[in-house]
Amino acid sequence: LIIDDKIIVVYQTNVWEGGKIPANVKGPMEDYSLNQSLMMAIYNLDGEEISRSAIVANAEKGSGENFPDHAIVWFEDKLFVTTGTGERKFKIREVNLGGEILNTYEYEANFQSDINTEIGNSLLVDGNGNLKIISGNGPSSTDAIHISELDSNFEIGNSIDLISSGREEIFPTGNFVYGDLTLIGYISREIGGDPHDFTKNPYSPYLKIINEEGQVLFDEKVGENGMSHVHPTLTILGDTLYFAWSKNVAGKPQVQVESYLLGD
Repeated sequence: LIIDDKIIVVYQTNVWEGGKIPANVKGPMEDYSLNQSLMMAIYNLDGEEISRSAIVANAEKGSGENFPDHAIVWFEDKLFVTTGTGERKFKIREVNLGGEILNTYEYEANFQSDINTEIGNSLLVDGNGNLKIISGNGPSSTDAIHISELDSNFEIGNSIDLISSGREEIFPTGNFVYGDLTLIGYISREIGGDPHDFTKNPYSPYLKIINEEGQVLFDEKVGENGMSHVHPTLTILGDTLYFAWSKNVAGKPQVQVESYLLGD
C-alpha cells in the first residue's frame, strides 16, 4: 500500500528445517518450515527503507499461525491484515505503522459459515467506507465468490453469494472499487479435472465486475495457462485497468500484465 507518501509492504518469511529448502517438495512450503514470521517494511517513495519489524515473529508449526496468501487494507487510519491459521479459521489483525498489534479478530471458515474458505481471503473497503471480506470455495466446488461485510464491532454482518458460473471460483486476491462498481480478480477452471495437478488442470485468471446490489455485470477470462494459483492483482491508473497474474512459461512463473481501457 502507499499511505501518506510511504510504501507499506507486508510479507512472509520462512526459516527452513535444516537451514535449506528441501529438495523435490511440492508444497505447501510452510509444511517444511521450522518457523515463519509476518513482517512489515516501510519505505519512502524513492525506495529507501524507513523501518522494518515483525508483526508476528517466529511462529512455529502447530502454533495456529500461517502467513501465506495474506491481504492488507488501510481502514480507519490503521492497517488491517488477514492471515490463515493452518486450520479452518483465519484472523484479521489491526496493526499500527510501528508493527504493534492493536486488536485481533478470529473467524471460522467453512462451507456452512459466512466465510467460505480460509484460502485466498481478501479485504476490501467499498465505496461507502465499509470493510468487506471476499472469499471463494476450494477445489471441486461450484459455489461462487462470497462477500461478507463486517459491522462496527468487526463481526460478520450482511453476506452475499454472487451468481455461480458453474466453474471453480477461488483466490479472489485482487479487487478494486471503481465508482459504484467492484472489480474482483480471481482464478477459475472447469470442474472434473485433477484438483492438484496444475500442469494438467491449470487455473486461469478471471475478472468479475459487480454493482452495489451484487449483480454480476461482467465475468470473463483474462488469460490462460496460469502458474499454480496465479494470484491476481488489480489496480487502476487514469482510465486504464491493470491486471497482473502469474503465467506458466515453460514450467516457470512469469508476471503477465493485461491492460483494459475503462469506459461506459
